[in-house]
Amino acid sequence: IPTLSYVASSPQLSDEVIYPTHSRVNPSDIHQAGVLADVVRNFGWASIVTLCTAEPYGVEVIRHLRQRLPANVTVTHEEFPVDSTDDSMRAMLKLLSRRHVPAFVAAIGDFGLIRRLLRLARELKMFVGTAWIFSGSAVMAGLGA
Repeated sequence: IPTLSYVASSPQLSDEVIYPTHSRVNPSDIHQAGVLADVVRNFGWASIVTLCTAEPYGVEVIRHLRQRLPANVTVTHEEFPVDSTDDSMRAMLKLLSRRHVPAFVAAIGDFGLIRRLLRLARELKMFVGTAWIFSGSAVMAGLGA
C-alpha cells in the first residue's frame, strides 16, 4: 500500500528495502543532525553534552549529530528513559552540570519531557553561561515561540 506521510521524519523510513512504498513530505531527522552540528562548529565549541531519550527519534538524531561533529569536539552523552522521574533527571542534570560545557544539545521527542527537563535545568540554574539547543521537536512542543 503506497503511503505519503506529511510528518514522519524518522531516518528508518528512508530504507527503501523495508519501506518500498513510503514517501514523505518533510525531510528525515538526519537533516536536523547536520544543522545541529553546524551550530556547534560555527560557535567553535570544543565540548558539548548531548541528551536524548532512549527511543529511536532521540538516539538517531544524536548518532547522526556525532557523526557530523568535528573530531576535536568532546562529547559527553546521556541517554535516559522516556519514563524518567523528576528525581532521576535532576540527579542526571546535577552530574552533567559539573562538566562546565558551553552547550547542551538535546533530541527528545516527548514534549512533556522537554518541558520537565527545562524546568529542572532552570531550578538548577543551568541556563547561566550555557546554551541549550533542541532538535525540531522542541519547536513543535511550543518552546520555539
